[in-house]
Amino acid sequence: MSETVPSQSRGRKFLRAIFSLGRMRTDERRASINALNIFFGAIIGVNFSSLQQLPLKDYTVILVLTSAVIALILIVANTSRRVWSAVQLFIALAGYYYLVRVDGLIAGVSDYLLVTLGLWALLVIIYEFSGSDDEGESAGGDL
Repeated sequence: MSETVPSQSRGRKFLRAIFSLGRMRTDERRASINALNIFFGAIIGVNFSSLQQLPLKDYTVILVLTSAVIALILIVANTSRRVWSAVQLFIALAGYYYLVRVDGLIAGVSDYLLVTLGLWALLVIIYEFSGSDDEGESAGGDL
């Protein structure tokens, strides 16, 4: 029986190692999120360069709405209240989509801007909820 215990513990260590390959340390996750923020910030800038044909009022409204969504993305990436922040971000994205696409508040806004914001938010949420080796079991954060 003493021989089966070491093999079981080796097996558990092996499985733990395999399943933790995707887990990052906190500093690695921070670096990944910073890279996402830089990349998507540049893409947002490119998207805004195509909106210069909009009237100033419409451009200002889109700028304010986009800034609010970006602020919520950054809050999700930097808070311990991840679940609540992710819910707020989802509500803001849904409102953004409704105002721009369904309600038609502003015509001429590219779908690329909406897709960019949505993908950025999704990736930040995935990184935040994936947890890290430093956090142990509390990968979901507090409510």
